[in-house]
Formats: sequence, C-alpha cells, structure tokens
Amino acid sequence: DYTEDQQAEIEAAVKEIPQVDMRWDYGVEDEKEIFTEDLVTVDVTLFRKGCCPPEFLEDSKEEVAKAEADKDEDEDEDASDKEEEALDSLDFVGVQDKVKEKKKKRQTLAPYFPIVKHEVWYIILVWPKSDHNKLVADLKRVVMDDSVKTTLRFQVPEKKGKYTYEIHAYCDSYIGCDISRQFQIVAKENKKRKTEDDYQKEKEDREREEEEEVKRMEEEHPAVWYYCYYSSFCEMVLNGIIFALLCVFIFNFLHSRGYWQDYVQPVIEISYNLTSKYVYDLDRIFIIPEVEEEFDFGSDIGGESGEAEM
Repeated sequence: DYTEDQQAEIEAAVKEIPQVDMRWDYGVEDEKEIFTEDLVTVDVTLFRKGCCPPEFLEDSKEEVAKAEADKDEDEDEDASDKEEEALDSLDFVGVQDKVKEKKKKRQTLAPYFPIVKHEVWYIILVWPKSDHNKLVADLKRVVMDDSVKTTLRFQVPEKKGKYTYEIHAYCDSYIGCDISRQFQIVAKENKKRKTEDDYQKEKEDREREEEEEVKRMEEEHPAVWYYCYYSSFCEMVLNGIIFALLCVFIFNFLHSRGYWQDYVQPVIEISYNLTSKYVYDLDRIFIIPEVEEEFDFGSDIGGESGEAEM
C-alpha cells in the first residue's frame, strides 16, 4: 500500500509523462508537384495531446481577425453579438489563452539529476528502403513544450516513381514515448531539367558571345601603330606607367635580396663587353679635336711692318 504522499507523487509523475503526437506537411516551394531531383521541404510539428497545435491557433487567430473586420465594416447593432458567437464557436480559445500565459519551458521529471533538465526531442528523416535506413536530412534537436515546429529538407532521387520516407521523433528524457510516421511521395520526371548537353551548349553560346563582343570592341576602337598598337593614347600612357612601376618594383625586389648584384649585374657587364667591340667610337665625330700649333699673331704683324719700312 502507498501513502497519500506517495500516491500523489505517482499521479504527478504519470501526468508529466508526455503523450505527444505528430503532424507533418511536405512540398516543393513554388511548385504544386514533385519532380525528380527537387528539394522537398517537410514541416514537422510535435504537440502534446490535449493541447492546441500551432496550426489551429493560427487558424483561430485568422477567424478572430476576420470577425473583427466584419465588425468594423458592419454598422449593425448586432455586430458585437456576431463576434461573440464566432468566438464561442472556437473550441480551443481557452487553450490559446493558456498557451499565452505559459512562458516557461517544461522541465523533465528528474529529481536526482544534478541540473535542470528540459524535455528534448530528436527528429530524423530516413529512407527505409535504402541501405541501412539511409538518413536523407539533417538531424534536428528541439526543446519540447506544449508544441514545437521544425523543418527538414531532402532531395528527391534521380529516377521517377513512388518513394516512402519515415519521420522518427526520439525523446531523450522518457522511455517509450518515441514516435514514427510514414509518408509517400510521387516523383515525376522533370522534362524541363537541363542535361549535360544543355549545359555544354550554353557554355559554347556564352563563349561565342564573348568572342563577338571582343571583335565588336576591336572594330569600334582599332589599334594604331603610333599608339604602340593600343586603341588610344590614354591607354598607351596608362600601360607605360604600369610597366614602369612594375620594373621599379622588380628592380627593388632583386636589389634588396642581392639577386641583382649576383646575377643580373654580371650579365649586363658581360653583354656590354661583348657588344662594345662593334660600337663605333663616336668621339671622333662629335668632339672637336684640340689644336696643337699655336700662332703668334704679333710676330707676323711686326714682320709685315718691318718689310713695309724697307
């Protein structure tokens, strides 16, 4: 026999054991049908039995908003009565208020656990007919309250046909509360999907368009010899500046590392010594030779005057 305190403790533990159900919805964004190699989105909702799932709460909010809009548009005196009737027709209005009031996360019944433990669920999506129940989506970890929603995504195989998938929800706090559900999709062959030949053709078309664009630019701006075969004077000057800066950078780099003194400078000296034999001595042409004979203009004048006196 159990005492009253023990019976109360047992009843409290039984109430804490989760009775969770699952709802799911799947589809492809912006598409009504599922084709091969599409990315399918699965919206999974876990909720405690007896509590209102989020989808119903959203529908309730829409109905309440619609009732309020009808109240504003309708000027009849009975508009308020109609709104009350619309609210009374909702089955989970009280549950909705209860969910709003409750903000704290539900704690697991674990009195001997060293820290506060929350009820955590792991949701996975598998393909049972594949080898070893292939996991087709990332594992999702959610903290359970009265309800929780998460999203899974997977890619449809390449072949058309029917495929069966399983959604598993595992609880890490209580034994025997796990959930497993199956759903089936029908994948149609996507005739609009591009093949390897289509991608290759698009690549060739892009390359041909780029070549035509280059030819058109060359025809509009032809290169001329007096601009060093550049299309304009500004382009020639700009390339010259860039080339000069590049040469300065290379020279500074080689000189700072000692490569210029060790490898480049000897090559320049050897080249100069070899080519200097074939270079004309231009000093004879451009430099005026020095006059060695000096003329005494005074003596000549004196001699001429002496002859004249005679």
